[in-house]
Amino acid sequence: MAVQFNIKIDQGADKILNFFIEVLTNPDLPYDVCTNPYVPLDLTSYTAVLEVSSDFGEPPVLTLSSTGTNPALQLEGSTGEIIATFSSSSTSAIPLTEGCWEGIYQMELYSGTLVKRPVQGEFIISRELITN
Repeated sequence: MAVQFNIKIDQGADKILNFFIEVLTNPDLPYDVCTNPYVPLDLTSYTAVLEVSSDFGEPPVLTLSSTGTNPALQLEGSTGEIIATFSSSSTSAIPLTEGCWEGIYQMELYSGTLVKRPVQGEFIISRELITN
């Protein structure tokens, strides 16, 4: 089950978030600090996508990916770290008519046919005043 983590950012500003993805040593057993601790998920064979939308079933207003020439999601291999970069240009492109915009986001990891959703939550953008 995905961890619930809410994100709040300023429209038109850069924001970098670090996610650390951990899994149980043996997923068939309950957590135990000595015999079955959480360990970083090795992301070496994974790709990732993070999508932001106004609601379930609505098209995304922002998509970050770990693929392409300038990926906004960096997967740091065996450390389990994912670095998400929200650029000022990508957040400025989201049209806001009120003081803030509230939506949802989900991140998914892909490795072959395996799909994991490690994190999801509310996504809030505070409207920018200066737009030059």
